Amino acid sequence: MERLKARDIQTDVSELQINVEGVSDARTFEILGDLKNARDMYAKVMDQSRGCHTCIDPFVKRKFADISFDLGHYSSAILEMYLSLAR
Repeated sequence: MERLKARDIQTDVSELQINVEGVSDARTFEILGDLKNARDMYAKVMDQSRGCHTCIDPFVKRKFADISFDLGHYSSAILEMYLSLAR
């Protein structure tokens, strides 16, 4: 049981590190004005969260939706993302 808990904690920490690095990369792209790559990095972070069955950080969702809007993407999926943030 102890070994299982340690492995779970290690996995959680690894996933968190990946997300932090992904968000950091996305923010760097934003600062450089490369919105497409920033949006792609936020999408990658969200995909990793979904793959690990963890909640997606609302900050990441909002940034993805905001940048998508800035790039002219007005799909129903983006609008639903905004609505999910309002709940």
